[in-house]
Amino acid sequence: MQNKDYDQITENLMSLFPLFRRLLKFSEEERCTNMLNPQYPVLGILSVRGALPMSEIGTHLGISKPNMTAIIDHLITEKKVRRIDDEKDRRIVKIGVTEKGREALKGSREILKKNLKEKLLVLDEKDLAKMSGSLKSLKEILSKIDSSNNKDNKGVKTKKDITKEAKK
Repeated sequence: MQNKDYDQITENLMSLFPLFRRLLKFSEEERCTNMLNPQYPVLGILSVRGALPMSEIGTHLGISKPNMTAIIDHLITEKKVRRIDDEKDRRIVKIGVTEKGREALKGSREILKKNLKEKLLVLDEKDLAKMSGSLKSLKEILSKIDSSNNKDNKGVKTKKDITKEAKK
């Protein structure tokens, strides 16, 4: 593949971000019942992966430690997450999602799905089928890139890597 092809792909990918942002924009009414980013992905990753150290959540989501602290503090205040002491290493504190957090996440997902479905009503069957196939392909390809990045870890050692090495 030529360099200009990579340039075109990156330009197209970058143009998707503002389009998605506008597509996912909530009305004032929905904003009151829905959590604003980045609380939503934090609750999402905790719901899928279980309790994690704050630094690991930040690494997965690409959020800096100071920003993670503010997000987690806000979620703790709202009782959507809680701190959990690690049984094996008391220096480690994990963050776990609460039932209230799960309910908030579920409610947010429902609002988002309803909002998106309403916006898709302007498309005809042909456009919907084309969009569905394109999104499926995009998801598969981006998952390959994500998987490759996670394998490489680009030389950055996580606490888990260091702990494994120390046990050897």
